[in-house]
Amino acid sequence: MNKLILYIILLFSLLQSCTIVTTREEEDLYTITEKDTTVKHFIKNAPGNVDRGVVHPSTKEILREREITQRDSVVNRYYPDFIRLGLFEGMGLIGGSTDFSLNSGIFGVYPDPSLLDENARGANGGSIFTGGIYRLGIYENRLRWFRDAENWTWGIHGVEAIIPDARVETGLMGFITPYLRKRYYFRDDIPYVSATIAVGMGFFPSQYANVSGSIDVGSIGGVNLRAYVGFAAGYNSKSSVLIAGNDFADEGVFNTIPYAGLSVSVLDFVNVVPELYTEWKDHEHSSWKIGLAEMTFVNTNSEYSAFGNNSNDSSTSIIKGYFMRVANAEVAIPINGNYNLYAGTSLLSLYIMGLNGNGIGVLPLRVGYWHQLLKDELSIDPFVEYGYYPSSYFNIGAKLRLRFSDRFNMGIVGGYISGNTLGGIGSQTLDFLGDATSFDGYYIGLSFSLLDRIFYPEELRYSE
Repeated sequence: MNKLILYIILLFSLLQSCTIVTTREEEDLYTITEKDTTVKHFIKNAPGNVDRGVVHPSTKEILREREITQRDSVVNRYYPDFIRLGLFEGMGLIGGSTDFSLNSGIFGVYPDPSLLDENARGANGGSIFTGGIYRLGIYENRLRWFRDAENWTWGIHGVEAIIPDARVETGLMGFITPYLRKRYYFRDDIPYVSATIAVGMGFFPSQYANVSGSIDVGSIGGVNLRAYVGFAAGYNSKSSVLIAGNDFADEGVFNTIPYAGLSVSVLDFVNVVPELYTEWKDHEHSSWKIGLAEMTFVNTNSEYSAFGNNSNDSSTSIIKGYFMRVANAEVAIPINGNYNLYAGTSLLSLYIMGLNGNGIGVLPLRVGYWHQLLKDELSIDPFVEYGYYPSSYFNIGAKLRLRFSDRFNMGIVGGYISGNTLGGIGSQTLDFLGDATSFDGYYIGLSFSLLDRIFYPEELRYSE
């Protein structure tokens, strides 16, 4: 638990610093000139004139005064300065050995927990998705070569792992891997649809090249879907982390990995070139809320607190457990001009109700209704969430949210959750969840959301 909180703080600090490199500031200097002319008329009668029916000439004076005032005005404008900025992408890989399958699932994020042990060598004759490709920290910007040809980008992946199956030595891994990409857009409205050709290289700890083609859909709410086909080839040296300490390989190995697969990415934002010249304040949005992390401390009807040492702990602490959501998106669904209904998901949802009977969900399905109580400040959203892997559960609740800034908000949440800890999978890998058993219970708690943006109704593109 302490390590998890530390990792989240570290990731929060890293993403906080990204705003410097993902925003372009332009300063416009104006000279404002104000001109004003005042005309005054003076009419003076000649002295001694008497009104006897004779009109005498009068003296008329016209005074013109012209004033010119100049002052400088500075306007700062802020624009996005990236083509793509993403947190995580996972792909279910087809192409590894079915004799050592990880059973990673359609997006590579549903592996059999029993196969995650470091000594596991996969399952024989398992799922066609034998492994996965995983990327963390994705950045792309315009490549201005080729006479400024359209839709070329350069970029890096902070961490990239190409894992064809459960045999670690057959995979490839790279840190800060550079990539070149060329996109061909079929649809240039949200959500974008494009074909992409990519070429990348890894230098450490594996040395490899990766060539791929993909059909991309997104982003909407930071969520993207992609279909890949590609080929990776490279070398793991004897000192590589994939070989050193491996009980099944002690020499360097050259790997070739032809692959195909489907991927999903979260908190992954894609811009087309015209959007780089649209100010941040004028950008269109599709979601009610997008956030990095949400932590909730709850009181539940669980008999024993998750913070106790064992089931004999008679602690009466108000806080019995905690909930955590990572990489959240709640996308508005427009229906007949009403867009309060939303569909959402999280990369990971963790529900610790107490010492036992807890749940965890990967990409759970969430549906809710967003209602604004006080403009720009207070909102409420009742929701239903269904988790199907690795735990199976239903969560029905409502949250009252108070917005403090673009990056932080708090809330009060309450509801009821019922399910099975491991959905019948069973694994020692997830023993931190407690006993693999059915659970249900009520909860109420206080939530804190970091790098979590709540959008106003007028900021959504459906409000126009």
